[in-house]
Amino acid sequence: MKLSFKSWSMACVTAILLSGCGAASNEADALSPEQKQALFQALMQKMQQPSSSPVQKSASLHHAVENATKTLDEKELLAKIGEYPSAATGIRLERKSDGFLLNGEKMYVDFEGPIVRLGYDWRSGDAFYIVKLSNDTYRIKYQKMLSGRDPLTVGLIRRDGLSMRVETVTGKRFNGRNIIPTSKGFVVTREKTAFVYEVGKRPVTFIAPEGWHIAAFQNGDVATTGFILLERDGESETGNPFSDLMKSTVELGNALGVTTKSDYMLVNMKNPTQRKMINVTLGEKEVALFSQCRKQNRYVRICDTMEIKKSLYQPNGLKNFNHYYWNIHWFKGKKNIFSITKESNNRVVLVSDLEHNRSVEVASRVTGFPEYVAKQSRDGVVKVHVEGGLLPSVDIDDAEAVLDESI
Repeated sequence: MKLSFKSWSMACVTAILLSGCGAASNEADALSPEQKQALFQALMQKMQQPSSSPVQKSASLHHAVENATKTLDEKELLAKIGEYPSAATGIRLERKSDGFLLNGEKMYVDFEGPIVRLGYDWRSGDAFYIVKLSNDTYRIKYQKMLSGRDPLTVGLIRRDGLSMRVETVTGKRFNGRNIIPTSKGFVVTREKTAFVYEVGKRPVTFIAPEGWHIAAFQNGDVATTGFILLERDGESETGNPFSDLMKSTVELGNALGVTTKSDYMLVNMKNPTQRKMINVTLGEKEVALFSQCRKQNRYVRICDTMEIKKSLYQPNGLKNFNHYYWNIHWFKGKKNIFSITKESNNRVVLVSDLEHNRSVEVASRVTGFPEYVAKQSRDGVVKVHVEGGLLPSVDIDDAEAVLDESI
């Protein structure tokens, strides 16, 4: 019979105890026969116990690795953030290709890689952003703008196919399809579920109502406003000619101003009864990509293939201004939480009080507006420039003041 190392060791120890040998004999002789027998039985029971299985060992190793990745608890992380000096004034950040522009004067970039997403609070200067380290790895960092301090690592993101796995330095773990940084942490989303993480607090779960899901892009700070953008579930491809006809009729009616089709909604996560329906359609986020093209003459190209894709940008790199991201903004102002939206097939620009469900039309034109830009300054004032194309543009110096004047 072949003995394992464990069994052989136990047998040797037993032999030493029962018969005594070498340097151990004196200690063994000091034991009574009853004590030797009891010890022998205990050792035999130990020998009969099964060794840890590979699965158990793997689980133990995984547990050890998990504990090794946790470097701080939530209170310690919150205390580290509290050590950053408060901003003396408000801030304004503008997204750029590699980072963002601070107060229109200084570029902020990160040494580790390009900043791909950002969430911030204009009042406090708190900002969380995501840095791309490689194609599948990202880091979440905190910075207090104008503090002069180095950024603080908050977590790591690993992408596995369509899944994004997030792990914070406090040991919190999330799995989702999308990560949205906020001024107080981040939001991890799945189709209909959002997990809101704020440093020092327990994560909060929000579930979208039936027929809606979390929009992939959020052009407002979820943390300070409390509002999140939802998108209506897409219609299934049934191939039903009547269904396709009805869909086309609704979209045509919306383009002509005869009907409305609100495929987006801003909703308060704590009080879902506070919501704003937004008359922007799903199809407006699509761009056409042409391929297999040949030149017919100096001005015309003939293309055999056209593919429709959802994109923030046109193939030439310019913004796809029909995409909902560029048409739906929301802010926390000095007194109100409000949105600025371009709706009804680009014909109307509205400023809306999200907490009291009232809207003010600030620009309207039958021919529509190609684009608009809303910027919040360091003092919290939101200015809006509505581009008129060939016709005069419209400028609003203080969008929040427009709401106050309408009461």
